[in-house]
Amino acid sequence: MNEPLLEGARLSGRLEAGLLKACLTQTYTNPGTRDLEVVYTFPLPFYASITEVTATIGEKQLKGMVKAHRSAEQDYEAAISKGDSSILVESSGNGLFTANLGNLRPGERFTVSMHFVQIIDWHHDRARLLFPTTIAPRYGEAQAQGKLPFHADTGTSITAEYGFELDVLVRGSMARAVLESPSHSISQIPEEAGSVRIRLRDEAFLDRDFVLRLDGVVAPEGEVYVESGSDEHFAMATFYPSLKSQQAGQQVHDAERAADPSSPWQYPLRVKLLVDCSGSMEGDSIESARNGIRALFDGLSSKDQIAVARFGSSLEHVLEKPKAADPKTSVILRQWLTTLEANLGGTELESALVGVFKSTGDQEPFDVLLITDGEVWDISATVESAKSSGHRIFAIGVGSSPGESLLRQLAEQTGGAALFVNPNEDMTEAMHRLVSMMSGPRVSSVKVTWNSDATLEALVSEHLYVGVPFRAVAMFKGPIDTEKQPSATLHYRIGKDSHVLSSSSTASVRNDLAVRYVVAEACLQCMDDEARAAFAEAHQLVCLETAWILVHERDDDDKADPLPGLAQVPSMHAAGSHGFGKLQILKQVADNGVSYGASFMASAMAQADLPNDVSLTRNLNALSASRMLKVKMAASSALKSIEERTAQNLEIPA
Repeated sequence: MNEPLLEGARLSGRLEAGLLKACLTQTYTNPGTRDLEVVYTFPLPFYASITEVTATIGEKQLKGMVKAHRSAEQDYEAAISKGDSSILVESSGNGLFTANLGNLRPGERFTVSMHFVQIIDWHHDRARLLFPTTIAPRYGEAQAQGKLPFHADTGTSITAEYGFELDVLVRGSMARAVLESPSHSISQIPEEAGSVRIRLRDEAFLDRDFVLRLDGVVAPEGEVYVESGSDEHFAMATFYPSLKSQQAGQQVHDAERAADPSSPWQYPLRVKLLVDCSGSMEGDSIESARNGIRALFDGLSSKDQIAVARFGSSLEHVLEKPKAADPKTSVILRQWLTTLEANLGGTELESALVGVFKSTGDQEPFDVLLITDGEVWDISATVESAKSSGHRIFAIGVGSSPGESLLRQLAEQTGGAALFVNPNEDMTEAMHRLVSMMSGPRVSSVKVTWNSDATLEALVSEHLYVGVPFRAVAMFKGPIDTEKQPSATLHYRIGKDSHVLSSSSTASVRNDLAVRYVVAEACLQCMDDEARAAFAEAHQLVCLETAWILVHERDDDDKADPLPGLAQVPSMHAAGSHGFGKLQILKQVADNGVSYGASFMASAMAQADLPNDVSLTRNLNALSASRMLKVKMAASSALKSIEERTAQNLEIPA
């Protein structure tokens, strides 16, 4: 078996004020005898912005800079052709990034460190840090639909094991919350000033999201963080909207009179439930889906209207036209739930959504409640179809490594919301949270005003929900004015009523939270393509139009081959995806001639006797799975157990 090129990754950082400022360090080695160009595509959180890229090559330390993508690419290729080493970190879009390491010499070790800042989820008194570590197998074509360049399509391996280490310091009021991780076993070490250091207790791998929950977080009334720049300063205002239940009920009655279909949970729901039953949902994910649907059904009354469908390669309506959730309908739905399985093959999400949108014709759009692992490559087309439908999409991402980017974009572009549930989290609680957001008072006319003229301003999200922090950002010319620090006011309407929420009049100057990158990133998202490249390069942001470039000029006696061998590093197979983690290993692969788009580059499979390169195709019904191991472990760690059990004929669903 070949030694891995990627040894593993380490996440270190500081969590404070709803922001994670961290560094992801990847370590690569070349155990072979030939110079290599190593390529690895990996995820970062959807709301993360890279602030700096550094690297070490042996004892040499390098620091990168952002250039226009074409210019950075030319520098990278030129360095390789001269026998030097170079590192190019580029955005592949939709939360994916690709590290290109040119001329990794035999026996050498490279470390690549991506420093970034991330906004974390927050709902009422609970915050949730989600950090993805792998890309689960996705349905469709990575290059044609996912827009990945050929070299960046690095695939997925069921035999690879890359270690994962973590060291995160939780500070401030967030350190006073109850901390727990449903994804990993953690140690909590008290530090000075009430801080808590989080480390992994057991051996871990890059095969599942790291999730840290913070319960009992106290939200301030409203705050503004400011960071100074050379000739400008950056401000981020965070508001924490809340409504008393009696006030919310009265406002919703007003909204109903204004033909608003939404109301709190005690008022009628108008919802279309769409459940992913593709093969990738087998195991943990479909079990979570059942639990969530059961919680939804338990809360329905005859005043609620519901339609139900499931999808995979095709769309199957259970209730195509919305019906009142009366006792007769409730019996039908509960009987259907007992038969729910992940047996519909591929994940044709776009066509399923279109079918659900059309089911009510010209009626006022319903809300769509989507439960899925989100593992599809065709993100852009799916989001565009949803955006034009008029339906709000509320999504629950299930599994150990759900497709965060797709679900965030679906929610943001349609005015809905997205939540993510680890297999070890309470799906019932998550369903109640999402339904409360779906059925709460509709908010309109959202805008933020600043007390000074801003050169640029933007909203991190355009949609406001009770209990969810709402963030606005702005850039101002010149240094910070100590006499007139930035402050902001949030304006919005519920029904016919206008509301105002003000931030603190005193801003906190924090040059240690990377606020400037959060601000610049939000402003970048509001720009057209022509303006994006220049702005991103000026503010050192990586996007499709830019890239980070680092070059190491080697001594003449240490020059590398100007034509190194290409070595693509596949992602680890996500635990629980396609049943892995509970359905551990594959033996046979069926092929119906339709490309799935995920490549499994397995080096050895012991008794499984697979070839070196195995492409999993989307045969929908010909594949089956045998339950073997209930313990969640990396897929390749299951090989010894399989040998001991003399497994002879295991298969994996598409």
